[in-house]
Amino acid sequence: MRNLLLKVCITTLMLMGLSLSAIMANTDKYRLVLRGNPSTTMTIAWNQISGSNPVVYYGTTDFGTNYSAYPMSKTVDRSVSYAGMSNQFARLTGLQPNTAYYFVIRDSQGTSQRFWFKTAPATSADRLSFIAGGDSRNNRTPRQNANRIVSKLRPHAVLFGGDMTSSGTNSEWQDWFDDWQLTTGSDGRMIPIVATRGNHESSNTMVYNLFDTPSSDVYYAITFGGDLIRTYTLNTEMSISGNQTTWLANDLAANANVTWKTAQYHKPMRPHVSSKSEGNTQYSSWANLFYDHKVQLVVECDAHTVKTTWPLRPTTGSGSDEGFIRDDVNGTVYAGEGCWGAPLRSNNDNKAWTRNSGMFNQVKWIFVDESKIELRTVRVDNATSVGTVSDHNIFTAPSNLDIWSPSNGSVVSILNTNVSVPEVSLTAPTNGTYYESPQSITLSASASDADGNITAVEFFVNGQSVGTDTSAPYSLNYNLPADGNYSIYAIAKDNDGYATTSESRQVNVGLVQESLSVRIASGNDDVEERTDGSMYMNSSDIELVYDGGNQTVGLRFLSLDIPQGATIDNASIQFTTDETGGANGTLTIYAQDANDASAFSTSNNNVSSRTKTSASVNWSPSSWSSIGQAGSAQRTPELKTLVQEVVNRSGWSSGNDMVFIIEGNGERTAESYDGVSGSAALLNITYTVGGGSTPTPNEYTLSINTSNGSVSKSPNQSTYTEGSTVSLTATPNSGYEFSSWSGAVSGSQNPISITMNSNKTVSANFSAIQTGGTPVTISKSVATGNDDAEEAESGNMYLNSSDLELVYDSHQSAGNQKVGIRFTGLSIPQGVSISDAYIQFTVDETKNDSGNLQIYAQDTNDAAGFSSSSNNISSRTKTSASVSWTPATWSSVGAAGTAQQTPNLSSLVQEVVNRSGWSSGNDMVFIIEGNGRRTAESYNGSSSKAPKLYITYLSNGNARKANISLEATTQFQIFPNPIQEIVNLEFNSEKDGQLQVTFTDMAGRTVLVESLEVKTGLNKIELDVNGLPSGVYVANIVGAGISESVKLTK
Repeated sequence: MRNLLLKVCITTLMLMGLSLSAIMANTDKYRLVLRGNPSTTMTIAWNQISGSNPVVYYGTTDFGTNYSAYPMSKTVDRSVSYAGMSNQFARLTGLQPNTAYYFVIRDSQGTSQRFWFKTAPATSADRLSFIAGGDSRNNRTPRQNANRIVSKLRPHAVLFGGDMTSSGTNSEWQDWFDDWQLTTGSDGRMIPIVATRGNHESSNTMVYNLFDTPSSDVYYAITFGGDLIRTYTLNTEMSISGNQTTWLANDLAANANVTWKTAQYHKPMRPHVSSKSEGNTQYSSWANLFYDHKVQLVVECDAHTVKTTWPLRPTTGSGSDEGFIRDDVNGTVYAGEGCWGAPLRSNNDNKAWTRNSGMFNQVKWIFVDESKIELRTVRVDNATSVGTVSDHNIFTAPSNLDIWSPSNGSVVSILNTNVSVPEVSLTAPTNGTYYESPQSITLSASASDADGNITAVEFFVNGQSVGTDTSAPYSLNYNLPADGNYSIYAIAKDNDGYATTSESRQVNVGLVQESLSVRIASGNDDVEERTDGSMYMNSSDIELVYDGGNQTVGLRFLSLDIPQGATIDNASIQFTTDETGGANGTLTIYAQDANDASAFSTSNNNVSSRTKTSASVNWSPSSWSSIGQAGSAQRTPELKTLVQEVVNRSGWSSGNDMVFIIEGNGERTAESYDGVSGSAALLNITYTVGGGSTPTPNEYTLSINTSNGSVSKSPNQSTYTEGSTVSLTATPNSGYEFSSWSGAVSGSQNPISITMNSNKTVSANFSAIQTGGTPVTISKSVATGNDDAEEAESGNMYLNSSDLELVYDSHQSAGNQKVGIRFTGLSIPQGVSISDAYIQFTVDETKNDSGNLQIYAQDTNDAAGFSSSSNNISSRTKTSASVSWTPATWSSVGAAGTAQQTPNLSSLVQEVVNRSGWSSGNDMVFIIEGNGRRTAESYNGSSSKAPKLYITYLSNGNARKANISLEATTQFQIFPNPIQEIVNLEFNSEKDGQLQVTFTDMAGRTVLVESLEVKTGLNKIELDVNGLPSGVYVANIVGAGISESVKLTK
């Protein structure tokens, strides 16, 4: 039976096209280790889960998983059971330098997947790349991100500074090696490790058994590139003085001919975290050795923070700080301090010689050639979106790589003062050049050598040599073979054999589609401009936009590699939540209309004074409910129109900088660079070059609000293409006439046209036609403290506020609240025609946050008083009619003029008094919601300045007097209304005195002032208003116990 099953399985595999050799070996946790010459040796290590007799099959040709085709093989040199794994080490020797080797592991159970590696160059003329860092510990997410960065940058080796895990348990190590597989590229490319012991590795044996280090004491040295660089791996977790330091001194002396010397170890000499103890033993044993023997770069770990120093000389003399002083000529640069994945610590112990420091997960990316060492700090948080370097040019940053750019620059350069190397730069083609089709182009470069002569300039396209020129001017012709992106650079060589690589330039041919992601790169690139114009350059977060006022936010993104005139397909800015809550509102986003946006400065109004694009985008962010969230809620709408307007400028060039400007109202709080640099704003753009493509235009909506009439749109569509024009025509219902537009357009022109460059809302306002009845105006103030109420966003009620915020209130996180105002005992007959209605407010505070209010009446016969029950305003049924109000600036406390008057609310009042259950003397409630802030007096603040309602209706009869029903017993009459040449005032006064009558127009300008003598009893006064032009006026009558405001029409 067993034989039968075996035959069935074999037959099935053959039918599936599989051979027995394709069955996977039972191995995992693969890694490469360097323990000898990296040009000719490599140790392959893995965990043998089961099976026996494992053999590594390898060669310089990729035969996939066909192990028998590989020409060379190697059995296991060392096998050790440790950390719950069977650790196998096969030490390959006799390899060719700078060569790709492909390999599989074959055992009794099958064959592993195919991997490959590349040996290091053997000569100092070749440039090298390293990644250095440590302290991965058990924080798997950042640890995995850092591992991914290794796979994307494909260095010659990883210099790992210890503290791989937290406690060194079997499960922790197995997880660590599982995560280490992320350093392997999708094509099977593996990167070797040079391992260091940290304080969380409990013994030297732990590192030796898992990484097969060349020394069981875990201190050793490896030389790369012939005699280019010797890296020292030291051990701070055992005796530092004594044998280890003696070995170090002897080895340094024996390798004086090596161009560069670097060191890595775990615990720093002078940590940049105040809670960490000083490394005095390391300092006393090694600092002078490093300086005397020209160890130019040291990478330290352990403190879980970020630092680079200036070159340092050990001394306790004048000007020194903690035993070091800056020495730019001969000093040692110290970098670190961990952060591969361990919990971050604050960089709170900077020194006088600290170059820059920070706090984020990172690795060091190091380039080495004969003339210099370059060190960059790479953030790892966005690893999944980072591109992969070309194997032809591993020194050009891939797309979206987040290189830290602090105040002293993104690159730490250490120059070889003993070498005069060539200088070379490309002169053609221009970076970002676009060619419509494949064609012949000229590659040219300038080159010079200070102490000799240039022997050759070699040109490279996409990492491949395309030719050499040996005499100036250095150039050659190159045929672009097909559509695509091309990276071009040159290498100049001199008579001493030294070589220098130029900068890379990019050109595009035919249809090219690209994407880029660029994060804010410094604390001065995300700024806030306060309402008074002052600048806040180093905030720990970015409020969008309310922070004690509606500020203006500026965001600057550097070095955008977008060709001039490219078609922008998509663009957005991704924020990360720093704080939850905040008021709802609407933001407007612009780009700066400039070729190359300059840096922000502390000069007043440095954001708002910049020229903005004509295009803008509105954004009403939904709630941000979770700190650290960076999803669709934190992402802006489509911004491609803004970016397109900038890159279409004739002066835009690839690599220029771009600024975005955000203003509006409401509050959402995002991370800033100074808060968490790795979570600062991220700009994402995709674009197309060539192919005759054109950008897809934006589509916008046009919303219409109206009652007592209708509005027709021409053309009548659900959305409108950006830049299109729409004609609006207002048609009143029977008994009404069109009065004005509000919202996105204003004025009384009908029809009117509107240009669609954003989503827009327009309201058409209609008023009742006066037909022979007597205009009667009544006024009524809020009568009790419970009749002007506020409802917070949470639903909580506030019945005794000393003022009314319309509508944003930061007190107790009320947010964009709803305001309810109740007027009692309104003497308006049921069904009469309402010709005018408005609410008069009085200014309590002059804090002005722009916004838009929407006003409704409660749709009920007799509005009940407000109570403390939650949602007692928002739960009320609102009228179908509503009125939009965008208040003008309130600039003076106590002002009660036209700026503090609502628009005409007659449509709301009409809807209520038309109800069959309405009766004269009933109560009416108005509900105000929206965003922005104006602060008015309330009854509890000043009862005499509480909101006041004015309503004019047409009664039956032919009388021409406008009766004003006062809240006191005094009867006041002003007529006629509309006024003619004479205005008549009739009223009873309880005392003699002066009465002042002031007329203001709708712009708030005083146009007539009359001072009148008043006597006790009945007064009849005529005012000559013949000189007033036609229009609408407010008459303010004050004195002799009278205080009234009446709207009049002439």
